[in-house]
Amino acid sequence: MSVFTQTVAGSYSGSAGWLCPAGVTSALVECWGGGGGGAGTGASCTHGAGGGGGGEYAAEPTLALTAGTYYSYVVGAAGTAGISGGGGGGPGGNSSFTGDSKTVTAHLGYGGTISAAGAGGSGSTNATHHNGGAGYVPSSGTNGGGGAGSGGSAAVGNSATTTGSGSGAAAVTGGGPGGDGGSGYSGSAPASGPGGGGGPGYAGQVQITYTASSARRGHIQRLPRSTQITAALTPSSIVAATNAESVALTGNLT
Repeated sequence: MSVFTQTVAGSYSGSAGWLCPAGVTSALVECWGGGGGGAGTGASCTHGAGGGGGGEYAAEPTLALTAGTYYSYVVGAAGTAGISGGGGGGPGGNSSFTGDSKTVTAHLGYGGTISAAGAGGSGSTNATHHNGGAGYVPSSGTNGGGGAGSGGSAAVGNSATTTGSGSGAAAVTGGGPGGDGGSGYSGSAPASGPGGGGGPGYAGQVQITYTASSARRGHIQRLPRSTQITAALTPSSIVAATNAESVALTGNLT
């Protein structure tokens, strides 16, 4: 038997389906919400704008599943950066995975504004959940506040505490860092994911870890954002989707 971890993250966001392989009755399912974007500083402002909040982490260690069933999931989008002139940053998106009787949901990080930092994602009721950190809003100067880190697998995300270059919050274990604040603009995206706040934030992530025969790996199918996904996915609806692409998996032998 092998332990497989399948992850959908990075530049991809949207809805999709995962086929549970034969012999699998439960899995560790982890989700990270998308990070919020930082606001753009206005020309007449007396201080820099607020950085984006980090996405929440949520997990179920033994989410009940049924072999041969397609399960729907959503990877939360990254929050957009605010335009210069005082435009607020956009919120990230919630990430979720729906099992047989329970849904894992990690909430989005919020966008910063000209006068306030973006709040971190929070509110999950899953067995394990850690809030995202909050962005930072400066009280003086023109540099924008740093973005927050996402919640991690063992701790809440770090909040940003300063402005300008190097101001993004450090990542906690199992989480993503925040992006740096900018000077006269909304700042940079986090260097890596998942779910940190930024200038533009970083997309969320969904990860499934399960034990199965090496010949029975689960299949992830990404679907176009225009395709409506419901909890009752069928193999035919996956095959019929246009421009769909498969996601590679990695296997760690035990």
